Amino acid sequence: MDNLRNIIHTLSEDDSKEFISFINRLKQKTERKDLELYTLLRTQTELKPSIVVRRLYKTANTEAYHALRKRLLAHLIDFILLKNTKITGSKKAGILGNYGLARYLFEHDNPILALSYLKKAEAMAKAGEQHEALNAIYNLMIQESERIEGFDLDGYILIQQANKKLADEDERAVIAMRIVKARLNTLKLHAADVDIEALVEQTLRKYDLHTAFASRPRLWHDLIVITRSAFVAKKDFFAFEAFVIQQYDQIKESGGFKPKDLDLDLNIQYIAAHTLYRNKRFDQALKYLNSMESKLDGASHNIRNQFQPRWIQLKAATMVFQNKLEDAITLLHGSLNDNTLKLKPEVQLNTIVNLGVYYFHAGQLQKANQTLMSIEHTDNWCEKHTGPEWVMKKNIMEVILFAEMEKEELAISRIRLLERKYGSLFKNPLYKRVKVYLSLIKKLVSNPIAATTPAFADEVERSFDWIPTEQEDIQAIGFYAWIKARMTGRTYHETLMELVN
Repeated sequence: MDNLRNIIHTLSEDDSKEFISFINRLKQKTERKDLELYTLLRTQTELKPSIVVRRLYKTANTEAYHALRKRLLAHLIDFILLKNTKITGSKKAGILGNYGLARYLFEHDNPILALSYLKKAEAMAKAGEQHEALNAIYNLMIQESERIEGFDLDGYILIQQANKKLADEDERAVIAMRIVKARLNTLKLHAADVDIEALVEQTLRKYDLHTAFASRPRLWHDLIVITRSAFVAKKDFFAFEAFVIQQYDQIKESGGFKPKDLDLDLNIQYIAAHTLYRNKRFDQALKYLNSMESKLDGASHNIRNQFQPRWIQLKAATMVFQNKLEDAITLLHGSLNDNTLKLKPEVQLNTIVNLGVYYFHAGQLQKANQTLMSIEHTDNWCEKHTGPEWVMKKNIMEVILFAEMEKEELAISRIRLLERKYGSLFKNPLYKRVKVYLSLIKKLVSNPIAATTPAFADEVERSFDWIPTEQEDIQAIGFYAWIKARMTGRTYHETLMELVN
């Protein structure tokens, strides 16, 4: 196994282009053996080392080859480190950058300037509750204290010790959260009833975290996020709803969010609104969305850019079920055309697909098709940014659209593609209903008249394990509504509204 080759193949096509630019940044050489090696190892066919050496040097120069591999690996490490620093966000990047510069200045005998940058790193780390980073900062300050005139050593030792307790709380909180998520996953896998509050209470008590959680909204936020992921994976928003609302209320009762916690406040409100929306509690979802809107109005550009696109999507989705379809379409168009918002790829893709779906609601099939066709990227590209489930749902939407536009051959072709591509995924119990759903669509497309027969109605009734409507996820109802509309001869939007309300 060639570890260097394996690392290279973790890079996407876009990453690979960036890396080639990165490695050429100094323009020191007209011929680069490291780039030649990278290209050889990037190919899909794995070449024997002896062949690679011959192609590079024309002779069996293994010593030069191993030195070249080390140089290429060093470039890859630098590139990945730089890229990950960007991904972690400007705050963490700023902390690391100022801390690194301070170390460099201490090493080059400039302690006064070094301390100024270390203070900047400290302020940033405090603002972001980065206690592990603060430990490193305080340790460096204490280590270099003799070189800093007037440095309050005793004071900073006390600060370092207090911070160390917070860092220890962070470590225990991470362990506790992972245990909660693992336990939830196990219970849900075996279809067992889940008492989230009891599980959280037991875990916090075990790791002595009650006081920490009561005084630090960020810990509650992180617990809510990680707990939510376990329920979202199982599409069980119904069981999660009471927990997220209760925890948000508890945070407010225990002192609430400080101005620096605006991102935490907005994210928990978004999670609550999204959960309520998926559970078809639109009026309650709107209360949280309205609260978010008022806080976004006075927020910084970075906060707005982070939350407003998602808020717009959820507000538009809620509008659809409040008979404000045209308003929802207008809102999404505005988001796509707003040059002040930098939409992430997954957000932009979601917005485009949702817009296409709303045109479908309105019976504007050509506009729906044109909107979905405006996605210029391949499914493989989309999957890297949104995941396979999103791409699968988009393709199912297109199947339904083709069927409505009487393009039966395209619909059947797309169904066969889905069956081939997601065959292994359909074996997962969570996607059993999707496989059944596709088989029913195939029958309707192949024989549209069958939709109104008693035999087909009976087959639909027997095909699913039905649960109470109030517990059913709104997306699942949305897909089923199309079959129901075909069976009753009514419009899709009218049928969906009836099923949801």
